[in-house]
Amino acid sequence: MIQVVVSRAIATDRSPHSDTDNCIPTITLRNLSDFTLHRVIAELEFFSKDGNRSAASVMFGSLDNGEEQERVASPLLVPDCTHLSARLHVPYCVFSNGLDCSVLIKASPYGTISLEMATPPSKP
Repeated sequence: MIQVVVSRAIATDRSPHSDTDNCIPTITLRNLSDFTLHRVIAELEFFSKDGNRSAASVMFGSLDNGEEQERVASPLLVPDCTHLSARLHVPYCVFSNGLDCSVLIKASPYGTISLEMATPPSKP
């Protein structure tokens, strides 16, 4: 399993620098598989209860079995960090041996912001 979790979210809604980018999420990826990860791209779409949406894309580098990495995403254009949920799409996940690892990705609903896997688009 390769776990993705939104481990922290920093609220900036009282910051004088901007009145729109009010939440900065930190995404953590944990390699719980038996193989070394070469590269993973994680795309997250965030939703607030009032209908606002924002997105972030982060890339993780080489990770051995049992290692984790954190990436701070770009600020989200949502009112604040509360009452957010997110969907995860992983367009690229490759082990160091070149095999695809996307089927091993699991989104954690128990982070600071609840995360679920995005449903793949249906084929026509």
